[in-house]
Amino acid sequence: MPDLPDRLPEDYTYASALTAEEVIDLRSKSGWGTEKNTELWQRVINDSIAAIGVRDDTSELVGVGFLAGNPRHVVLCDFIVNPDHRGIGLGRAILNKRVNLADQLEIPYLYTNLAPTNRLQTYYEELGFVATGHAYIRATR
Repeated sequence: MPDLPDRLPEDYTYASALTAEEVIDLRSKSGWGTEKNTELWQRVINDSIAAIGVRDDTSELVGVGFLAGNPRHVVLCDFIVNPDHRGIGLGRAILNKRVNLADQLEIPYLYTNLAPTNRLQTYYEELGFVATGHAYIRATR
């Protein structure tokens, strides 16, 4: 598959490292703040195939998405963009970056769950994901 555009808007950069505290703070700002266990989130960061984070011009973490799994099956999970930074392409860039990385690693099966209100639902379908209830699956082999 060809690389998808994962360029960020001006004044945003991909994070070179993440901390559990930043992820917890971002989740809280996005209304997903129920899990505040820093040890758990540090394990998620460390054990993921990839943790893709985005920082704004103040270095605040404003978006994140993980690839979790193994060389054959990967879940695109814990995908969040701070509500104050939505609608400018950050979500699409993070999604594309994760799909590009999975393709580079030759991972054939990608999975995710989407809420019916997810703004990127149609875009997932354009990328080859097929809906099976709330789960979306993409197989390249």
